[in-house]
Amino acid sequence: NIPGYPSLSYIKYLLNHKGRGSIYQYLLTRGYITTSWSAETTLDGPQKVILALICGATEEGVTDPEFILTAVFRYLRAACSDGVNVQLWNSVNEINKLTFRFQEK
Repeated sequence: NIPGYPSLSYIKYLLNHKGRGSIYQYLLTRGYITTSWSAETTLDGPQKVILALICGATEEGVTDPEFILTAVFRYLRAACSDGVNVQLWNSVNEINKLTFRFQEK
């Protein structure tokens, strides 16, 4: 984790969130996307991580990808400057713990 910034798990959760106030709802209701999800992978060990937001863009989204990019970066900037939502962070941690505990061996 980078001091002063939310963890990768928290950011990934925000990007995958589909509810009210999410970047997904914002772009969907404006007609720029039909679906979205995020994925992560590591390069050369755990210190280099790529986090991707994949969107199913509509014709409007394909025509104006800058709108999507700008909206996503503003959303993430606001999430960082507003600080971590403690209730949401606790939920993310619980989900991560359960996922780890019940993963296939």
